[in-house]
Amino acid sequence: MLRYTNKQSKYIIDQLECEEELYSFRFKGYSLYFIFRVQIESILYIPKNKEGENISILSRDTNLTAGIKFYRRAINQTKIFIKNRLFKKQIENTNNNDFLINNEITIISNYFTLSKKVINKKEYFDYYKIIKYFNEHNHIVNYILFSTSSSIPLLDCKAAIINMTNINYVNTVNEEDKEILRSFIKYISTKLNVDFHFYYKDFLHLMININSQVDYLYIALKDLNVPYLFGMSCYCEPWQLMVADKLNIPFIELQHGPIISHLIHFNSKINYDKKERKLLFPDYILLKGEKWKKILIGYDYIWNEDNCLVIGSEAFDRYEKSMHVNNRLTNILFTTQPGLFSIFSLIDEFLNLFEKKLNGKSKVFIRPHPSENQRKWEIFKNKHKGVTLLDYNSEHFYESLVGKDIVIGASSTTLYEALAFGKRVLIPKTWEDYNEPGVFETFENSEDLFNKITSENRYSDSAENEFLSPFNGKVLDRFLKPKPVLE
Repeated sequence: MLRYTNKQSKYIIDQLECEEELYSFRFKGYSLYFIFRVQIESILYIPKNKEGENISILSRDTNLTAGIKFYRRAINQTKIFIKNRLFKKQIENTNNNDFLINNEITIISNYFTLSKKVINKKEYFDYYKIIKYFNEHNHIVNYILFSTSSSIPLLDCKAAIINMTNINYVNTVNEEDKEILRSFIKYISTKLNVDFHFYYKDFLHLMININSQVDYLYIALKDLNVPYLFGMSCYCEPWQLMVADKLNIPFIELQHGPIISHLIHFNSKINYDKKERKLLFPDYILLKGEKWKKILIGYDYIWNEDNCLVIGSEAFDRYEKSMHVNNRLTNILFTTQPGLFSIFSLIDEFLNLFEKKLNGKSKVFIRPHPSENQRKWEIFKNKHKGVTLLDYNSEHFYESLVGKDIVIGASSTTLYEALAFGKRVLIPKTWEDYNEPGVFETFENSEDLFNKITSENRYSDSAENEFLSPFNGKVLDRFLKPKPVLE
């Protein structure tokens, strides 16, 4: 049982943000509330275990969408030694002698982009067309790798690259900082009537990580006169906005997840004159489709026609015309997510009840999320022999959609993308609160899902096709400036 729904959590946080004292707890010049807003929101709807105790926000079985999983994974997998200036210099397709280029647009790659298996496929790389567009307009881009990908997938792009996946998270938190954190946790526990003391070690861990990331990236960029900083999911990873703030430059976010009108991720009750209010959001956001722009404008007064830019999808053009195939069987695709959004048990129950009845009528495909335990799904496949597992390592999500009739999931941008390609999309009724209202069909249980799958209607009745647009590089023109022609 969840503590609160998303709408309830938003209401509670809206009330909290009206409290002036909330912003008095500061670390390295920043309000702790700004640093931990996403974790607080997440904890408000984390369930309790059977004994009634709080579940750790670092537990694999809880909601890790708040970005905590990224930091936990990073601490285990990465080390970097900037203090000793042991940057690994990696330059592709340039003759520049510096490891980063002065006065140049800089992109942070802070998410897993693709694997070695698909490194030769350009459309698998989130920033490929953006970098190529800048290259065509006389820019060599600085590309800073913060993801766990072991490869630098820039292909024929011109970019100066440093690999920052090996970060040494240095403990710069002193006893005074720890006491401020304890006071902050006591304050929000009282205000929200939720015991946040259980999460003290997790919060302290994140303070150390965020501070290290800010320091390291700032050191790398402070003398380069970088005009713009690009990245993803700054709400979950606020260190990116903190670096842009220290450099006094605009931050441009490339949309990574869905934008839901009744959630707090892109609006706030914080007074506009507060520093934390301005740091919650990017200066510009590059959106996948017109619908996301319509949701944002009017959602919070910070969003307008000037800073909401529809850049579209890098791979949309290739797959739009080849998406539909006339199948004899109804092809069903389950797209999964980890943590709170897991539908593993739902799929298992559904197949236990109806797998035999689907034979000869439908074929089931499952595309596990990249951050899930893949071994778990291999075991699942041995149990359900008729299921086909799709490997995210070897094909783009749009490729997985080709020839599928029905797509089923919980809450993900992929569901909106499937709808934009004309797929019929179904979600569990229990996850309706995590999606934009009225967009998807819902089902109550496995039996209801079976009845809807086996109905005559294979295709979407929705006219909503604005979640995805063709790539439009011209929206990047405002970030260009005259430069000498590249050799």
